[in-house]
Amino acid sequence: MTQRKQSLHLDNLQEVLNASKSSLRKGTQQFETPFSVAEALSTLLTKRRSMIFDPQCGHGNLIHGCVNESTRIVLGSDIDPTSMLPRKIEKRHCIADFTLLFEILAEIQFQCDLIVANPPFSLNWDMDRFTSIPSVLQSLPAQSFGSISRKKPKIDSTLATYLACLHMLTPCGEGMMICNHATAKRLIAPHLSSSHIWYWLVLPNFFPGTVQEMEIAVLYFAKDHRPQPGSAIEPIALASAHPEAIRQHLSPLTSRKLCRGHRMEVQGYSDLRFQRQADRFEAASQEFTRRHNAEKSAHKGWNLYLREGKIVAYLTPFQSLSGTISAEKVDALQQCHGKTPFEMAVMRDTRETLLSTVHSDIWTVHPELIAAVDHAVEAYHRSRCPFIRLSPVQRLGFLDEHDSIECQSGLIDGFVSGKKYELKSLTINNKKTEYRPRPTDEDPDAEEEILVSGDELLFLIRDEEEYLHAFSQHELDQKEHPYCFYHTLEELIDTFVVPDVPDVADRDPELYNEFRGRLLALQT
Repeated sequence: MTQRKQSLHLDNLQEVLNASKSSLRKGTQQFETPFSVAEALSTLLTKRRSMIFDPQCGHGNLIHGCVNESTRIVLGSDIDPTSMLPRKIEKRHCIADFTLLFEILAEIQFQCDLIVANPPFSLNWDMDRFTSIPSVLQSLPAQSFGSISRKKPKIDSTLATYLACLHMLTPCGEGMMICNHATAKRLIAPHLSSSHIWYWLVLPNFFPGTVQEMEIAVLYFAKDHRPQPGSAIEPIALASAHPEAIRQHLSPLTSRKLCRGHRMEVQGYSDLRFQRQADRFEAASQEFTRRHNAEKSAHKGWNLYLREGKIVAYLTPFQSLSGTISAEKVDALQQCHGKTPFEMAVMRDTRETLLSTVHSDIWTVHPELIAAVDHAVEAYHRSRCPFIRLSPVQRLGFLDEHDSIECQSGLIDGFVSGKKYELKSLTINNKKTEYRPRPTDEDPDAEEEILVSGDELLFLIRDEEEYLHAFSQHELDQKEHPYCFYHTLEELIDTFVVPDVPDVADRDPELYNEFRGRLLALQT
């Protein structure tokens, strides 16, 4: 929270109201830490500050005060879009309610070496927005919650922010939080996680416009800090909140290794991973916009939609980092990009990919695309159905739509009549040599040897002993297609039942009868 009292923009007030019903009374004002105070308080923080994150950054005074010559990037989130993060330093600002952003950050395991916070005081937030904090419901003392008569469990904003910051720290990360001393003493001190606090400073109230009798606590905590058994953190009170008084008190403590055992590890950790975590934060920011403000998202919240008749597939950076979507699903999504629905409906494998992707509960798909895909698939089936009943040889061209085939005779060893076997269809590029007439004046019966190549269907069927039988129109190169047994398509027809193919009368009898009636009328 900076120097001046700032009313929140009305457009962003609804998010606060959703998080806590007491926001209208208590949370619509921002009381920001004076820059000079923030700078003095940062004396006790690690000197290596490659990346700093403030989850409720306001106008950015707290981050401004903590930045030093080692800082390369700052991250901030706040519902106020007018935040002013430090210039001349790379920055990522997410306009978001932190109570909603936290779960998104937790989903992609966002971590930071240094987190500073000045949360809003005395608000009760919905507990279900902080379920990623391990065992939070079981371990919190009863006074952490709002009234038990509420339908939704609540958690105090100060305690929730402390637990969330602790959760987001790297294994050797540090944090600093400014809060109401009475609230921290009542809610944080009894909590098991208070053992991570290695220094507790108490200052007179330095926020203009607030109750002067209120004392301010500044908590310094570390993820891997553990006190000696039996010891407890004791708050240290200062009579003045003047920056110079704070600095004089804290400066001697920076060399006290008994408090800073965790400090030694952080030196080599920040520069190694901070850029990767900054990218995670940016991905979470985009995901927040997609989930809670889709109209401002570049892709309007859709993973799949139509643009100029072609499919646009958009995998958000967040989805790439979450690890919850399999590589196969991601690959299927990317296969759809840039294709028309009908183009993908023609081949069985691409058609199945399209249908499984569009009708999946993983992706967000625009209704216009769903309708276009269903129409394309239906149009494909209608356009390819024959006008007359087909012979078994002709029906082979439709066999690639089936996954199994029934044996009708035991002409080929390994197959039993009446049983069904798994069928796999492939389109292969095959080559063969043919001799065609090439008469000359000297030899009217002369022939020419020609190499013919092209795509053809290859059917694979496993027998009772799991041997693989290949059926094709022409002889196969056994080096390119090393299967157990090779057969002709004639043998396939003689051994197996080639499924019937619906004709136009079966596919759309109403339309068929309409056109049949027209033809009969023309004949008479």
